[in-house]
Amino acid sequence: MSDQYLEPLLTLYNRFPGYYVSLVETLGETYPDKKPKRLNVYIKATGDNPGKCGKCGKEGPCRDYMPARFLKYEPLMETPTYIAYRLRRINCSTCGPTLEKLPWEVDKAITNNETD
Repeated sequence: MSDQYLEPLLTLYNRFPGYYVSLVETLGETYPDKKPKRLNVYIKATGDNPGKCGKCGKEGPCRDYMPARFLKYEPLMETPTYIAYRLRRINCSTCGPTLEKLPWEVDKAITNNETD
C-alpha cells in the first residue's frame, strides 16, 4: 500500500474544513498481505483558516504550535488510523494566549505522542 494512493483518498474521505492532509505515514507491515499495522495522517490548517480562541471563539493570529498530538480515528481499510495535528496557540485580544478551538470532536479522543 503506497502513501501516494492513500493521500488523495484521505483528502476526499476526511473532510476537515480549513485543513488538508500534508503527509500519510504507514508504520510496520504485516506478512503476507503487506498491510500496514498503523496509519498516521498528518493534517495542517490552510493559509486562509484563521485560528479561533478555545475560550471565547474569537479569531486571532497564531502565536506558535504545540507538539503533534494524535487523534484515534476510525479504521481506514481495516487499518488503525490516527490523525496527527499540531494545535496552534492563538494570541486572543480578549483572553491572551490560548489553544485554538478545533471544528471537530477531539476532547475524548486526543492522546499524547504515546499511542497504542
